[in-house]
Amino acid sequence: MTDFFGKRVSGPFTIPSGIITTNTRTMKRVANDIPQVGVITTKSIGPENKPGNKEPILHCVEPGKPGTFVNAVGLRNPGADNFAEQLSDLELPGNRFLLASVFGAIPEDMEYIVERLDPYVDGFELNFSCPHSPGHGASIGHNPDSVYKFTKAARRKTDKPILSKFSANMSGSNNSILSAMRGGSDGITAINTLGPLHHYLFDDCNMPVLYNIQGSFSGEKIRKTGIKFVKRVRELIGSDALIIGMGGITCAYDIDKYREAGADFFGIGTVLAGMTTRQMMRYMAALERDMETGDYEAKEYIWYNKSGHKNFRVSNKERLADDLCILTLDDYFDLEPGQFVFAYLPKVYDVGGESRPGEKPFSLIENDPATLVVHRRGSFSGALTELDEGDRLYLRGPCGDPVDLNSVEYGFCVAGGTGAAALYPIARALDRQDKFVSFLFGGRDEQQIAYADDRDFSQRVFLTLTTDDGSRGERGFVTDYIEREIRRAVSDETVVNVDDLTFFNCGPAPMIEVAEGIEGRYALGENIWSSMEYLTRCGYGLCGECARDDGLRSCVDGPFLNPYHMRQLEMPL
Repeated sequence: MTDFFGKRVSGPFTIPSGIITTNTRTMKRVANDIPQVGVITTKSIGPENKPGNKEPILHCVEPGKPGTFVNAVGLRNPGADNFAEQLSDLELPGNRFLLASVFGAIPEDMEYIVERLDPYVDGFELNFSCPHSPGHGASIGHNPDSVYKFTKAARRKTDKPILSKFSANMSGSNNSILSAMRGGSDGITAINTLGPLHHYLFDDCNMPVLYNIQGSFSGEKIRKTGIKFVKRVRELIGSDALIIGMGGITCAYDIDKYREAGADFFGIGTVLAGMTTRQMMRYMAALERDMETGDYEAKEYIWYNKSGHKNFRVSNKERLADDLCILTLDDYFDLEPGQFVFAYLPKVYDVGGESRPGEKPFSLIENDPATLVVHRRGSFSGALTELDEGDRLYLRGPCGDPVDLNSVEYGFCVAGGTGAAALYPIARALDRQDKFVSFLFGGRDEQQIAYADDRDFSQRVFLTLTTDDGSRGERGFVTDYIEREIRRAVSDETVVNVDDLTFFNCGPAPMIEVAEGIEGRYALGENIWSSMEYLTRCGYGLCGECARDDGLRSCVDGPFLNPYHMRQLEMPL
């Protein structure tokens, strides 16, 4: 147990604001499963809902180096009133300190936010450091007088501990730090990411990789700067005030350097990229042990992203409907069943006459060559449907945790709409293993399922097509035919025991809820795998947007998840 502003907390770490613990779902999951994270820091909360930047918000700038990213999220948050309501239902273990990160454009904003959140949190972190949100964060942190006024405003509304967070590349930071302490701050958090800086893709398109154009660096590139800045902060504020040090920490050696510089607690940030919840639990536990032993066990759990964007050309385009097409690219992409990619286009949005890039997640219906099914829903998918043969498209990945098909005796795939794209690779892989598969594929009309074809599979795969209007296959919803196909499989003796069925569902949430209800009458929970259409913004598990109600993040823990994942987390490490 460790003391944090008089509260005995379970561990010496926090996860910096804006990473993973960005909503109450992931906050609860981390607090319950990772005791080493004794301080739970929220994402930065403003006075009103702020949508932040469009994707891409994050880019790995040096594949092979842990946590080395350039990012620009744009202080995306639900606003103080909405977040206060969410916190009112949040229950955390008693030995966790809930630290609310907050920001505003004027001191009155800070007063309002602190007053709204004060009943539900243990303390506050004032964001004077965000480098790419004009009028907030570092824009205020550069001005010592403003820092004093904002800190004083927060102090008027709470008696709880206050930390002020600063970035190392701020002009006049010494005076700003001292102003924060005079205004009522009890300590300092250092540092935020470094920037903003431009960063471009490594090819001839010469377009920014982030929607915001400018981004800031995290990871190993900023560690030395962070350590030096923490040392300077300690010299400025003396020995009594508390410092949370962060920036590029990957192992116990880095923590030792931050401790020597003057840090009391430690932020573990983008090094967590790509880790499943289980892997993150193991990493944090090993990191705490390494602090005692001087070993490097924690490094075994770090995910080293070795891939960047891969450049493709569209070799064939097949338009199936006004809002649906298949894009076949000119090369393969190495992807395992259950995984997905992010597609990137350099020119999607027009902002004041300036082109901005776009990025969204997709499943590949084929790996070789890489093939996407695109349903036009918004600006980015609309831009994809307008591509012609020869046009350029970028993919990055693979993302997600592949499904283990080795123990599957009989696969039962239920797809709604473009969800079939994620299930085709699973069905094909089982078919190649000489296993039987029931593949149920439903869509609104015949155009929406036009790419389904028996010729894609051997006779071991039983393809059932459904349309809402009966224009192709069976009339009705795909879930109307699940029980019929289960009975057919049993009566044909292609499955000897119904317990041998393993279900894979992909599609809209209402479809999956109905499918799981039916399948649950025939299979155990660990044999039902579902991929719902959660908002997925980064693919690295960092932004936390794709978290389910149980706090598992579909982009790293999934996208195919089942109740067994929960039992895995409860097993001893």
